[in-house]
Amino acid sequence: MGADMVNLTTLRTEVKDELEAAGIPTAGWADNRLPAPPCAIVSLAEPYLSPATEGSGSLECRFVAHLAVEVVAGRGPDEQVAAELDWLIRTAVLALLTGEYTGRVPGDGVPQLVDVRPYVAETPEESMTVGAYVSVNFPINMKES
Repeated sequence: MGADMVNLTTLRTEVKDELEAAGIPTAGWADNRLPAPPCAIVSLAEPYLSPATEGSGSLECRFVAHLAVEVVAGRGPDEQVAAELDWLIRTAVLALLTGEYTGRVPGDGVPQLVDVRPYVAETPEESMTVGAYVSVNFPINMKES
C-alpha cells in the first residue's frame, strides 16, 4: 500500500490477494473452509505485532506485523509433492517480497523473510501432509483516529 496506512486486517487481505494472484488458492487463519492442497493459509506468527526499531512520527506509530504463511503441498512425501512444495515456497516468497503478481508489496515498507520451515505431519487418516511455514515480517504504520 505504500504511503497509505495499513491496518492488520488490510495487511492479511493484501497477503492473501498477492498469493491468490500468484496462483495459490489461499485462506485466512479464521476462515471456516480451507482450499484443497496445494494451497496457502495466512496465519499469525508470534509475536503477532512488535514495535519497529526505527523512530516514529507524532501522528503515526511504526510496527512490524509478523505473519506465517503455511503452504501445503499435499499428501506424501513423494517426488511430485516435493516439486509442488518447492514451487509453493518459491512462488510465495516472490509474491510476498516483491509484489510480482499484483504490482504492490503488502504492508507499508519492505517486507523481510524470516525463515522457511518445512514439515511432514501425520494426519488422522494415517497419511502424511507435506508443507512449510514461510515467515515474513511486514512493516506497517498505524495512525490514531
